[in-house]
Amino acid sequence: PLRMPGADVHGTKQRTCELPFFEFLTYVEGRPGMDFDNDAKASREALQTLANADAPFYVNGWRAFEPELMGGEAGLFLSMKSAGCVDDTQKTPGDVPEKTPPNAPAAFPKPYFTSRIDATALIACEARRVVLGKLFPGRNHVPAATAAAEALDLSLQKLFIGPCGTVTRMHQDAGEAHGWLGQVLGRKLFILCPPSDAPFLCEINGEVETAQSSVDPLDMSEEAVSFRNALFWEKASPVITILKPGELVLVPKGWWHYAAALDKSVTAMKNFYDAATNVEALVKIVAFGTSGTSAKPSGPTIRKQ
Repeated sequence: PLRMPGADVHGTKQRTCELPFFEFLTYVEGRPGMDFDNDAKASREALQTLANADAPFYVNGWRAFEPELMGGEAGLFLSMKSAGCVDDTQKTPGDVPEKTPPNAPAAFPKPYFTSRIDATALIACEARRVVLGKLFPGRNHVPAATAAAEALDLSLQKLFIGPCGTVTRMHQDAGEAHGWLGQVLGRKLFILCPPSDAPFLCEINGEVETAQSSVDPLDMSEEAVSFRNALFWEKASPVITILKPGELVLVPKGWWHYAAALDKSVTAMKNFYDAATNVEALVKIVAFGTSGTSAKPSGPTIRKQ
């Protein structure tokens, strides 16, 4: 956020680091929390004070559902335990109980409604099969297209893990994708704005993959409210909610969204496509990738906002 010291020097760059996941979990456990009361202003100021004091590191968009990134059953077991998905009395990563889910998709199941609206794998498979058929006619491309589509689908499902005070700045998801975000552990504040609010959100120039905004809805300083982000406060029409564990928010394509963790937090999310609303965007992505004109997205990082 712009309110952080050094933002005027580093611009939109984020600090990243690489460390063992277990060490990161220890870091999360050691971070301070925040007490809320019935006074909304006091609660907002408490979150702002915590964020101002030290912008915490957090796992931002970890593609934990890709097979090569799961890190084995022992690592996954501890990951699920930290997320509250495994009984705290269970231990020993070297001897995983039989009832422990064997992989990330089982530990973080998709919402029930996705079977009706998420056609990502089906669209990607058919698009890739058609493109390969034109590039290499006379071959059976179904197995390769199916494997590639399944890999793409898994890459769109991610985890966000971090301590209280982590922030995901206002942005639109890439590729005209819809998205859902489900809260696994802790509470998280979400602020969403419709696509029509774009003129009021101070879009950051130079971003490549996504559209991102410099507006920080938690910055209530006079300079932000009256000058820097005045259009947001005067004309935007945000939708605000706080997710608790077991709750989910659906973000349609083009909607801007901002998130702030109110506790140590684990959020599961997935971008998706369906045939009625954003199929063309996915077909273009698959076509470019199949013809070798686009690179695979980079791997997971631990970011500091």
